[in-house]
Amino acid sequence: MKTTTIIISAIILSFSALAQANDTMFIHKGHTIFEFATAEVDSIIFYRIQESQTPPSVESITLNQTILSMDVGDTLTLQATVLPSNAINKGVTWASSNPQVATIVNGKIFALSGGEAIIFAGTLDGNRIAKCTLTVSYPPLPHIPVTGVALSGVMDTLHLGDFNLFGILVFPYNATNQNVNITSNDTTVIEIDDQRATAVGIGTATITAITEDGGYVDSRIITVIPVPGVGGN
Repeated sequence: MKTTTIIISAIILSFSALAQANDTMFIHKGHTIFEFATAEVDSIIFYRIQESQTPPSVESITLNQTILSMDVGDTLTLQATVLPSNAINKGVTWASSNPQVATIVNGKIFALSGGEAIIFAGTLDGNRIAKCTLTVSYPPLPHIPVTGVALSGVMDTLHLGDFNLFGILVFPYNATNQNVNITSNDTTVIEIDDQRATAVGIGTATITAITEDGGYVDSRIITVIPVPGVGGN
């Protein structure tokens, strides 16, 4: 910044058109501001001319996050940095490429549904743009532990060659892990295929259901008998 003080004779009164005594005015020429301040002492007018540059234009904008992951329902505020710090207009506008997934207001993101969106920040001066890639996911469901298991519809007796479709009940009904392992203690008598027990030999076998979560157990005994009128083996 340059400052110059010029003493001008009171006779040169035409300069008073630029600045009244004891007053200040500004004259712009290109990107330069000339500030004229005047004061009168003993009939001598002092002109103080101060030259300064106008604030520069915006050169860049950056965000504090360029990749984000959020859960549905979350909010988060992005911070934008506009340079230079003394830019003439540091205003920023915000936009979302997918408002159904996320919206943004004054830098604050609202995650609305699962999906992806790009968040844009643009400067009002210079049209500089920064972006952040956002992925929104549904939050994981709370883990609900298994409290028990029960076999249903298991027949006590089967004829050789018959099969029995049975059910499995895991408690509670909305337990997170519904996986159950079903076995037969004697596969020469009863074979298990998912929830189907097939009588393959004469005798007795126990089928057992064991939950993957918690190891809860329920068992049933099935007896396989010969088909009436046909000899057993």
